[in-house]
Amino acid sequence: MENEVLEDVSRETNMSLLRYADLIREWSPAINLVSNTSDLWQRHIMDSAALAKLIDPSSEKTIIDFGSGGGLPGIVLAIILPNPVIMIESDRRKSLFLRTCIQQLGLNNASVVNERIEKIQDLKADYLTARALASLDKLLEYTHKFFHVETICLFPKGRNYAKECEEAKSTWSFEQEIIPSKSGDGVILKIKKIQKKRENDKNS
Repeated sequence: MENEVLEDVSRETNMSLLRYADLIREWSPAINLVSNTSDLWQRHIMDSAALAKLIDPSSEKTIIDFGSGGGLPGIVLAIILPNPVIMIESDRRKSLFLRTCIQQLGLNNASVVNERIEKIQDLKADYLTARALASLDKLLEYTHKFFHVETICLFPKGRNYAKECEEAKSTWSFEQEIIPSKSGDGVILKIKKIQKKRENDKNS
């Protein structure tokens, strides 16, 4: 049986994460929040929690999670961290699930925007996350309007991360750090100092 507990967090935090896992299991058959709940804790919740270690825990540092779906990693981060967490999700039913989690878990630092990314204006992220949403090049294109000069992107990626980074560098310049995942052969891409290249820079 999987060991459903995180180290280095309080008992109350672990209890909230367990309750969140129960909510996913309750709702998944109806709206397909995750493809398989049998490895929910190890593959999804622990991997999402790993992002928290890369974030400055501050109520003044905003996290925006794009394509939040079932709240991975947005809800997990809101449970563990004091930071404001804004979850962007275009699907109405998944947004309802996220709001249910916020209410039942008492997450006063979390909110949901039920809208497509391209229609959202006037939001800036100190930290930006997205899980299984798009390739790195497309992710940066979708989200660059939410960057400021010190924005840090944290993107969980699978085994093809190196190819995605290489393709993205034809359009973007950035600094990257590759952090191995604790489960499987994936990684977390930590990306900062992101700028879109000018046309003459792309050809050089």
